[in-house]
Amino acid sequence: MSNLAIRFYSNCLRRYTTFKMYLPCDIRQDWGQTDTKYSENSTKTLFLLHGFTGDAENWVPEYLSDRYNFAVVIPSGENSFWLDGRSTGHQFCKFVGEELVDYVRRVFRLAKDGSETYIMGLSMGGFGALHTAFAYPETFGKVAALSSALIVHEVAGMSEGQGNATANYEYYRECFGETSEVLNSRNNPEFLIDK
Repeated sequence: MSNLAIRFYSNCLRRYTTFKMYLPCDIRQDWGQTDTKYSENSTKTLFLLHGFTGDAENWVPEYLSDRYNFAVVIPSGENSFWLDGRSTGHQFCKFVGEELVDYVRRVFRLAKDGSETYIMGLSMGGFGALHTAFAYPETFGKVAALSSALIVHEVAGMSEGQGNATANYEYYRECFGETSEVLNSRNNPEFLIDK
């Protein structure tokens, strides 16, 4: 398995950013593999989104990637909820759903279409995986959300001065937009399902 760290300029984030990537390419004789596995079967691509306070180093199913022949792309999304924030350089949904997928397709010739492109996440990343898959349904053929932080209704009820030590009103407003409008916005996965 190739373990890569790729640095490139993101127009969505308005800065250089990095992502981790795992490519299955080893011939594992202890698993009974032959060299035809990688030439005959297309490699699926999984975009893996981390949770709150995480980054691309958090978790990767390396052995599953190699065993079942799929590439894993792990971007760092800061604490963005993988949404397009209000401020410049915080378009994390567009970054994953458009820019990063296009980059992987163009540079690595992977994730050629929705049938070969999956997205998965944990906690905040689970929210981001659902939201991004619903925002870009032609791009992602499968989505998996683990212990998703589906907090849209909680955020919708917040007002200035509320929150906790981990995340205050201003943080949620930056991520989700006006809290009073979040339920009827593109930042709500339920809204995207209806669309």
